[in-house]
Amino acid sequence: MNIVQNVTLREALGIFASGFVLLSMTVKSDSRSGNIRMRLLNLTGSVLMILYGFWIGSFSTVFLNVICLITHIYYLVKLVKSE
Repeated sequence: MNIVQNVTLREALGIFASGFVLLSMTVKSDSRSGNIRMRLLNLTGSVLMILYGFWIGSFSTVFLNVICLITHIYYLVKLVKSE
């Protein structure tokens, strides 16, 4: 049985979103540009996870990622203003 054939579009979205969050953790963030890149990747992952959470009907997934999204927006605004 081929695993890829059994992955639904909904599951693919969850995997893709998780990949963005995982990728953001690999970005070196000890510089300003690295920190911005990490936050943007994680923000993208949070938005995708919010969509995924709505799709699967998981309030906890939506809630956690909305909090993450707000946090990343707050720190991105601070980083951009500190230019």
